[in-house]
Amino acid sequence: MFGAEDISPPPNGTEESLEELARVEYPWVYQAIRWMNLSTFFISGLGLVGNSLVFVIAARLNEGTSGITLMQCLAVADNVAVLKDGVLATILPHFGLDPRLINHTTCKVLWWLSYSIASTEFWIIVIFTLDRLIAVYKPFLYRDHGKPRTAVLACLGVLCFHLANCSPNLIFAKIYDRRCEFHDFALFPFEVFQVYMFYLTGLVGFLPVILVVTANIMIISRLRTSAAVSNKKPTASNGADVENSGKKSRKQEMADEISRQLLAASTVFVIMMTISISQHVYYSMVHVNSVLRQGLYDLFYVGSYYTININQSINFVLYAMTGRTFRNKLREIVCCR
Repeated sequence: MFGAEDISPPPNGTEESLEELARVEYPWVYQAIRWMNLSTFFISGLGLVGNSLVFVIAARLNEGTSGITLMQCLAVADNVAVLKDGVLATILPHFGLDPRLINHTTCKVLWWLSYSIASTEFWIIVIFTLDRLIAVYKPFLYRDHGKPRTAVLACLGVLCFHLANCSPNLIFAKIYDRRCEFHDFALFPFEVFQVYMFYLTGLVGFLPVILVVTANIMIISRLRTSAAVSNKKPTASNGADVENSGKKSRKQEMADEISRQLLAASTVFVIMMTISISQHVYYSMVHVNSVLRQGLYDLFYVGSYYTININQSINFVLYAMTGRTFRNKLREIVCCR
């Protein structure tokens, strides 16, 4: 099914011996893994500080729109996800401390929360994108309904849905070969596992990417059209330019700035998610039965967390690069004004 191979657990000792051989034959793979683990310290630190600043700066903007509230919701979700993917899944295991491996219960609960939080974070980006799409195409509708309460309810709805959707992890996840994984094939047949993983990967990864890309193309098209129209200065009957005709209101400038910030963040999201989905599909569907596959399995396993960790940590930098008002508010915070 889906062109995947059987991934039933290998006999005891097989995977350990394959990993030892892979470390000898493909040392560059494990050097890359070590570099990713070490750089995760810096990336996670940047993410925790940056996302906290995004939340504070968005609160200072005080625009009273769903776009600003969604920026805050995304910052909170990103910080929780950084703690999960950066600290819990990468940094603590680097020191031999992994709360997921305490017992089967912690494995089940933390794996359930891991998928739920990741799914929620991805779909908040989708909601943010759709929010901007409505703002640029239906400004009057957005003015009436694009309120902070609407954004909060949408985010809570997505969270509740994914907590329920990922609940099979509470039953079938367990510790196997020093890893917390979905491997209870005695209770959950492999064919059903494949269907579930394909569905979950699609729901978590493919579908959000498709929606974000489609909405971004529409947003860019409308913004370019608006820019072309605003650049054409209307003239009076005597041929003189009408003064201040091309100037935008402060609210319109702020809305355009948020749209640019969203476009930057969602572009990075699409790139990182495409990489992560490919890695996820590989290590979820391929049977480790050779030294090369063992090396690639370990590389993709760490790499999937690494690319998502970058996506969760980089929004602060993207917002600062694309938003003048954001930079001004950041300057005020740094200068204690």
